[in-house]
Amino acid sequence: MGRFDWVPRCFHISKAVWKATLVSVSSGCAFVLKVANPVYSAAKVAIYAWTEALHQQLRRSPVAVYEIVTPLVAVELTPGQPQVSAALPLDDVINEVMELLWKDRICKYYSAVNKLKYGKGASDREFLNA
Repeated sequence: MGRFDWVPRCFHISKAVWKATLVSVSSGCAFVLKVANPVYSAAKVAIYAWTEALHQQLRRSPVAVYEIVTPLVAVELTPGQPQVSAALPLDDVINEVMELLWKDRICKYYSAVNKLKYGKGASDREFLNA
C-alpha cells in the first residue's frame, strides 16, 4: 500500500454498487496563508491534497469526492472574526452548501471562496495576514 489507497480498501469503496458522496471541508487558508496561524493553513493544505488524491483514486467508482472550501465565515475561530465585514454568516454558508449538496449541484470549490482564493478584496487579505 505505497499510495493513499487505504481508504478505498478499508471501506471496500471500489466494489460499491451504490452512489455515495464524500465531502471534506477546508478553507481559503489552504490557498492564502494565514500568517498568524501557519499550522492551521498547513492542515488545510493537507486536507486539500488528501481530497484530491482520494478523488483521483475513486474517479471510476460510484463515489463522488468533493472539497468544500469555505469563505471567511463569522465564527469565533479568531478573536474579532465575526466582526469582519467580509465574513459571511455561518447559517448562510451552511444553508447554501446543503442546498447545493441536496440538488447534487455542488462544484469543486464553494462559490463564495473565489474572492478569497484570488485575493479580491483588501479586507480578506488584511484579515488573513493579521
